[in-house]
Amino acid sequence: MKTMLLLVFFLSESLWALTPPTDVETTGTLPKGVFSPRFRQYYTEVSDRFANAGSIEPLSQGLKQQVKWQQVLNQFSGQKLLNAKSSLQAMGVDPLNGSPGNVDADLNVSMDIKAPVLAYGYNDRTSLAIVIPVYTVKTSLATSFLPNAQAKAWFAANPSPSQKQEIKNLADNAVATILSDYNYKPLESEDFTAVGDIYFVVKRQVYEDKQHSLLWKNYLVAPTGIAPDADKVVDIPTGDGQWDYQTGLVYQYDDPLARIGMPMTYSLNFMYNYQFADTIEKRIPEEAGSPLSREKETLDRKLGDEVWLSAGIEAGDSSDGSLFGFSYDYQYAFPVSYSGSAYESFRYRWLEELEGEAQLTSATFKYQYSTIGAFRRKKFDLPAKFMLSYAMPIDGKNTNKTEIYYGQITLYF
Repeated sequence: MKTMLLLVFFLSESLWALTPPTDVETTGTLPKGVFSPRFRQYYTEVSDRFANAGSIEPLSQGLKQQVKWQQVLNQFSGQKLLNAKSSLQAMGVDPLNGSPGNVDADLNVSMDIKAPVLAYGYNDRTSLAIVIPVYTVKTSLATSFLPNAQAKAWFAANPSPSQKQEIKNLADNAVATILSDYNYKPLESEDFTAVGDIYFVVKRQVYEDKQHSLLWKNYLVAPTGIAPDADKVVDIPTGDGQWDYQTGLVYQYDDPLARIGMPMTYSLNFMYNYQFADTIEKRIPEEAGSPLSREKETLDRKLGDEVWLSAGIEAGDSSDGSLFGFSYDYQYAFPVSYSGSAYESFRYRWLEELEGEAQLTSATFKYQYSTIGAFRRKKFDLPAKFMLSYAMPIDGKNTNKTEIYYGQITLYF
C-alpha cells in the first residue's frame, strides 16, 4: 500500500510497496465544526528485505553482481588489451565468458518522515483531512570487489607493477565501472529532504448504535513526491509518480466493561487501493532476472492494486486517560504490468517478473493518552491525544523488512 512510507530501489525490483500500518483502525470521526491539527512522526531504518520466496536477504542483494572478465578487459586498449588477453589465455582463462569475482555491497536506509495533518468535522458523521508528508532520507552505501582464486593468481603472475596497480584500481572501482558501462548515474550515499505524495481524506460513519459502528473511508493520493529515476541503480523516490484511490470499511464493536473500568473495542478493517495507469521511463532488461540495462523506454504502466485486511483490539477509554491497542495486518499487492513497443515482448515480461506480487504480514502495538476527559472536567487546559506505536513485519514477499517507530500529537479546536 502506498502509505506514508514508499520506496523503490531500481537495483532489484519495486520495494516498500507494502509497509506496516502504524495505528489501529477505528470508526471515530470529528464532531461538526471541530478543527483538529495533528503532527505525525515516522522513523525507520532498513537493511534487509523479504525476497521472492519469503526468505530474508540484505537490501543490497541486487548490487551483488558477478563481474565478467570482459568488463575488466573493456577498460584496456591497444597493447595493454592484447597483453591482458594473452596472459589470461596462458592461464587457461576464457576472457569472454569467465569471471574474476563478485561485487560485495552494504546498503542501509534511514527515513525520518514528518507529516502535518489538518482534519475538520464537516458534520457529526463526516470528517475531512489533508496529509502532507515530508521525507528526510539518508542512505549509507559501501561496495567492494571480492576476487576469486583465478583473479588472484592472474594478479600474482602479472610481472608489470604498473599494470598490477591498474588492475587493482579497476577492481576497487568495479561497481562504478559496471554502472558507467550501462550509463547509470554514479553510485553514492544520499542525504536529502523532499515532499512526498499528498493525501486527501474523507471518512464517513455510515452506521452507529450503542455497540456497533461502520466507517467508510476514502483517500485520494496525489503524485506530488519525487518519482522514480531510471538512471539511478539505488533509487529513493518519495512517491511513485501516479494517482491512487483508496477506499475501505472499518467495523467496530464496543464492549463497555465498566465494572472493571476497562472498555474494550474490537475492529475489522478492509482497504482496497486502486492505482491509476500512467507512463514512466524504465530500463528494459537485457536478460531475465537482472534489471541492469543500457536501453530505456517510456512505457505504459499499471501498478498492481493492493488489498489490506486487519483485525484490532483496544483497551481503555479513547477520550480519557490511557489506551492500549494491538492490530494484526495482512497486505497483498498484485503484480505490475508494462506495455511497450520498442523491444521484444519477452523483455517486458522480464521487467514485470522483477516487480511481481508482494505480501506482508505485520503487527502494530499502540499506546495513547487522552486529555479530553480531563479537559471536560476542567482539570486540563487543552483537549489533546498523544500516541506512540511500534509496527513490526512478521513475514513477507518482495518487500522490505521495515520496522516503524511512530508518534502523533492531536489537538482539537
